[in-house]
Amino acid sequence: SCETIKNIVEVMGKSSTTRILQHDALPVMLEQAGKLNTAENATAETVSALSTLVDTLAILYKSASGQKLRESVVHIGTVLSLCKSTNSRIRRGGARMLEQISTLEESKVAMAQDPATVPLLLSLFKFDYNTQITAARTLAELAEAPRNRPMLVAMGCVPCIIEYLPQ
Repeated sequence: SCETIKNIVEVMGKSSTTRILQHDALPVMLEQAGKLNTAENATAETVSALSTLVDTLAILYKSASGQKLRESVVHIGTVLSLCKSTNSRIRRGGARMLEQISTLEESKVAMAQDPATVPLLLSLFKFDYNTQITAARTLAELAEAPRNRPMLVAMGCVPCIIEYLPQ
């Protein structure tokens, strides 16, 4: 179950995370998260399982190598949809995964040019402080690519970055 995997990751730490990533479980887990996230008439149990799965994925994303993150980029639609969740744990976990993807040089321009990504990040500023900080860090990552800067300025991202990130 999702809870069992999360407990293993938390208890065993780095070694379990490494093993899970070595066995290419990340894409499978993302696929499962996508299915749970789009389930019709989701029960409280479904939402709880998805929350636990997203928490686990966020832990795995933080430990994933650049190569593993690159392999998971094909699931960015799932990550974006998690960021839209009405459940705060799921939304924060999705935002943390999006932040990790934004650290990849090749993702910076692609994410900024995607018509849904920057507006979604800006929408995250209406939620809790941790989500806001994560959104600001992601926008700052996107701003590292000089090509993205004019668009980010035009969309009003700079004040968000300045307000939420330490100088």
